[in-house]
Amino acid sequence: MEEEKNLKCIKEVFKDFNFSSFELAEAKIENINLHKQKSELEIVLILEKNINLEDLLKFETYIEERFMVKSVNIKIKKENHEKSNVETIEKDWESIAKYVSHKHPMAKALLKRKCARGVSHQ
Repeated sequence: MEEEKNLKCIKEVFKDFNFSSFELAEAKIENINLHKQKSELEIVLILEKNINLEDLLKFETYIEERFMVKSVNIKIKKENHEKSNVETIEKDWESIAKYVSHKHPMAKALLKRKCARGVSHQ
């Protein structure tokens, strides 16, 4: 618990990023690692509430451009575990498809087709 008090918020560390999401700005940074050989920046965040995936994508793009890395890997830990349900996934499917397509361009066509047909309940 005491370690958590010393953690900084994203808005304190990345002051030049234009935050459109309060949840993202208030996320606490647990750890940051730079893997030079892979040109990858890994960030571990602790969240209280869910973050919009489009805001997360904008933040990752900012990190890639600002620090000239090829990829950004954001790992998320939740403080209070809100359960994801099918309605939430269906509502956010376009954001999910956009986020995954940015990370893995080959998945774009598959995800768009799934979005057009709708997400099936299982």
